[in-house]
Amino acid sequence: MQISTTALTLPEVSDPTYYSARELDSYPRPVAPLNFGHTAGTTPDGVPGRAQLLLQINEHGTVDRVSIVETALPGDLEDELRAMLAATRFVPARKDGRPVKSRVLLRIDFARAGEEQGPQIPKNPGRW
Repeated sequence: MQISTTALTLPEVSDPTYYSARELDSYPRPVAPLNFGHTAGTTPDGVPGRAQLLLQINEHGTVDRVSIVETALPGDLEDELRAMLAATRFVPARKDGRPVKSRVLLRIDFARAGEEQGPQIPKNPGRW
């Protein structure tokens, strides 16, 4: 009786987990600077606004989902911000030397009319 010694190769399965910042070796970052277009600056009524969003970024750097966590923005600006972030490409996060899916909590503060223009994004990558 002869036993076959051919190895069975299984396809590599993608890790389904979206890792939080504290679980990552390196954080995801935009491939190009974020361009808010005409959403930059203040809200349409000149009142400062804030949005907090949760991005789910896959291991290829594509945004799979944008969820609004908290917002003080008009609905049309909120929709435009969501669409812009969904179209943004990222350098994916890394864990144990490989690209992985990640969750990013992003807070954007819009300036009051007359203040420094443009949304302010926190520099702390742990919040990213």
